Amino acid sequence: MAEIDPDARFQRARDKAKQETGAAVQQRKEALKRKFAQAGLSSSGAAIKQEQVADKEGQAQLGTRLGNIESAQEQSALQRQEIQKGREFQSSEREAGQKFASGEAKTGRDFAALQAEAQRKYMTGERLSSQEFAALQAGEQRQFATGEREAGQKYASIEASKGRTFAEKQSIAQRDFAAKQAGYDRAIQQSQFLESMTFAKDQFEYDKFVSDFNMQMAKDEANKEDMFDRIGNLGTGAWKGILSGDYSKGEGGALGGVADVFLGGGGSMTRGISKWF
Repeated sequence: MAEIDPDARFQRARDKAKQETGAAVQQRKEALKRKFAQAGLSSSGAAIKQEQVADKEGQAQLGTRLGNIESAQEQSALQRQEIQKGREFQSSEREAGQKFASGEAKTGRDFAALQAEAQRKYMTGERLSSQEFAALQAGEQRQFATGEREAGQKYASIEASKGRTFAEKQSIAQRDFAAKQAGYDRAIQQSQFLESMTFAKDQFEYDKFVSDFNMQMAKDEANKEDMFDRIGNLGTGAWKGILSGDYSKGEGGALGGVADVFLGGGGSMTRGISKWF
């Protein structure tokens, strides 16, 4: 049966630590890339810095794990040295016991007791070594998980801060747009009001003009005298001539009175008509 290398398990632990740390760092980088890609910041300085932080933290965690494994290996080596010394002691005691076994029963009992004690020490040393190694492994896992959680919380805090800043900018832009829109609406309403007032004023002036014109026309019509009104104004001499039977054209005659009415009292038809109208 081939001899087992007592340090092989520590080398396996180192390889496992490197593999797990590398995988964890790669997973974290992939998660960061997805988040920055969703935010449109794939090649930004923040994205590159976060990847560098992930590498640095991964190297620090790996260094801690390797240091713990190195300490456990040294402890195991010390225990093996102690066990080897015990075995050498057992061998010497066994040889001494073999030499004196035939003569002293007590020596045999002592030898058995020594063997039992050495065996117990060996078992105890192996058990303690395994327990210490398991404790170191558990401590490394807790440290790694804590680092991942803290990094996630820090990234979430940064993302939340960016979200709040973006929301505040959006709110300010919306308020500015609403204020400008309200100003435009007020300007349009004021312009429409002024146009309505101007139109109402023009309409009022036009209605006043029409009303004044109609009133003047009515007055002019009321002041005109028609032919019958003129006849009603015949002179007394004309009526007297008609009643007395005098139809001469002289003054005081019926025909003369009518002519005066129609000719304007001067015998001229043109003057009479112009006066009548």
